[in-house]
Amino acid sequence: MAKKGARLTAQQEIFLLREQVHRLRVQGFATGTAKVGQILAKWGMLALIAYFLHDPLVEWAGKDTTAHISIDAHGKLESRSRIEQAFEVVGAPETTALLGVIFGMCGVIYGLREARLRRRVREELLPYKLIHERMLEGRPSQTSATIRAERAQGTS
Repeated sequence: MAKKGARLTAQQEIFLLREQVHRLRVQGFATGTAKVGQILAKWGMLALIAYFLHDPLVEWAGKDTTAHISIDAHGKLESRSRIEQAFEVVGAPETTALLGVIFGMCGVIYGLREARLRRRVREELLPYKLIHERMLEGRPSQTSATIRAERAQGTS
């Protein structure tokens, strides 16, 4: 090996550069292999855990469960409770249709009120929007909401 500060010949420099390139390639290959190994180990462990937990989880979820069920009924069969009578009234087709109509009308009313509220908020915020646009551009944009609000304020 040459002394520190001594000049190297061209052949020696080429040899040293080739040796460094070889070391970097080996180091890069080792680093890449280690990263791939870490990723494979992590996902392999997850796959192994999933493989061994699959059957118990499927059974706990109730897909293949067998159960022995017995039902004991006590009481008088000819009398019906008030709860059963109420369920019969609510479950009737006429009642279901009436509830659907009421629910639909409430939805329409809610939608109309929300649209009116949005329109009112837009009109109330319009003066601030106009001030902001005048500061930025020098002239406001003319939209239908702008024209309506200006008419309401009496500026046009």
